[in-house]
Amino acid sequence: QGDMRLAITLLQSAVKGRGSSDLSDENFVEAAGLIPDDVFEAYTAALTTEEPNAFELMHNATTNLVQEGYAATQAVRQLITWVTLPAFRASAVTRSNIALKLAQVERRLLDCGDEFIQLMDLGSTIQQILVKERQS
Repeated sequence: QGDMRLAITLLQSAVKGRGSSDLSDENFVEAAGLIPDDVFEAYTAALTTEEPNAFELMHNATTNLVQEGYAATQAVRQLITWVTLPAFRASAVTRSNIALKLAQVERRLLDCGDEFIQLMDLGSTIQQILVKERQS
């Protein structure tokens, strides 16, 4: 319900934000509050890296995400989708553990938890879960 209203509102927001009817995909991504693919891919790459400085890479990607003004709740929503994609190679147990952490972080954000701290907690937990899976 309300999908047509939502679509019209998104279209109106994109036109107002652009100032003309000449719209691109980026205008809709921005109007919808989505994290652009390149930024999100950099973030997920930092979460899944096997580099020795993985925590530092995740910290930098998280800092970038927050400083660019993207909502942590949107990052969580997009991570939920990312974890369920076939391209995300992980066992069902690993996916479940990540989903549990995503739910926990989403709840903390709804309770007005600090976005940066919650994303750092989420990122470090995802890294730990993935390291544990690689070792088994």
